[in-house]
Amino acid sequence: MKVIKQLMKAIELNKNGKEYRFTDIRRHEKWEGVASPYRLTFANQEARESVATYEVCANQLEEEIKEHKKKHRQELMNLKSAKELLQQELKRDKTTISDLERKSRLQSSVPDQNINAYLENGGNFMRNLSSAGSLGSMEKSCFLQASLDSSENFSEKGLVRQP
Repeated sequence: MKVIKQLMKAIELNKNGKEYRFTDIRRHEKWEGVASPYRLTFANQEARESVATYEVCANQLEEEIKEHKKKHRQELMNLKSAKELLQQELKRDKTTISDLERKSRLQSSVPDQNINAYLENGGNFMRNLSSAGSLGSMEKSCFLQASLDSSENFSEKGLVRQP
């Protein structure tokens, strides 16, 4: 767009009594590296030089456009790869969270099962104790059972701590 404005400016400068004309050339003929349907020719040398200057500017602009496109493509590729990495990391985090939630559900259900088993065993134990004749013997039995349970827990903890 800027090049066209510059060419129009050159044409206006040459309207002041100087000769100019457009000459048709073949559509696919290359004119100084650029395929052009028309070739602008001027009768005087000054106009030719200004057109050549604008052609150089046009070529420079085309090169800059190519560089910007290449840079933009590279930035897009970098952003796409970063996006893919973030999506993979998000997926890993989601699977990790779901695994941890699953493990926590399993761990929370295990103590419930232990408590239920203990209560069931304790219930059987209490039923057996209720058949005993005296309240004192029941208290002794409960004390002995509690001391046995605590010693078992202590020995299990000791075994766990000693690798």
